[in-house]
Amino acid sequence: MGEPRPEERSSGPVTVDAMATDLGVGAGDTVLVHASLSSLGWVCGGPPAVVDAVTQVVTETGTVVMPVHSPAYMEPSNLDSPPVPDS
Repeated sequence: MGEPRPEERSSGPVTVDAMATDLGVGAGDTVLVHASLSSLGWVCGGPPAVVDAVTQVVTETGTVVMPVHSPAYMEPSNLDSPPVPDS
């Protein structure tokens, strides 16, 4: 058994409009977003669609903060245990 695949977590594709309706925030709000796409289901448009939904609802009058953590952009010399060999 295992965890259901993203496309099995929802009754259909998760769209920008569906996310915008379900977010529970509104124009002018300040939101901090940390999202796992797999927990949403199959997101039509991927990560950019999530950004579109949040910014559409919060509008230019609100504030959206989305931290991004990408190991691909880490500088190995700043790490105690770099994931790549020194060579």
